[in-house]
Amino acid sequence: QFCVYNSAGSVHVVVDVHGFYADASVAGGLVFHPVTPKRVLDTRNGTGVVSRSGALTSAGLSVLASSPAAGEASQVKAVVGNLTGTQPSAPMYVTAWPSGQQRPFASSLNLVPGETAPNMVQLRTGSDGKLGLFNSAGRTHAILDISGWFG
Repeated sequence: QFCVYNSAGSVHVVVDVHGFYADASVAGGLVFHPVTPKRVLDTRNGTGVVSRSGALTSAGLSVLASSPAAGEASQVKAVVGNLTGTQPSAPMYVTAWPSGQQRPFASSLNLVPGETAPNMVQLRTGSDGKLGLFNSAGRTHAILDISGWFG
């Protein structure tokens, strides 16, 4: 359970559930492995997935090959990191999801023109160790720093 509090007026609230924590004794439980953060995507300089005319491609971003978890790739089931959007040309949302799966109707990051905004993300990787990225409108740059993994 959790609570949502609004101090004044009225507000609409959207809650996206990304998963839950359990200890490794639970069937299917994963252990978190923190690592020194490493940048695996920066469309401003071509690190990782390069944007196509400013629109993020849905082609897979290989987070395992270049992440701090590269030596443990066969054990990695999900990554934790910071997803940042910068220089958006329109109001938009960015979605990140496991490759090979249908893109969810949920945002990982919300942006408005001229803003740079980060958001912490926990993302299950596809069976190929990749993520998909999508932006809903306009153009933006994306940056992803991995700071840990579950396995």
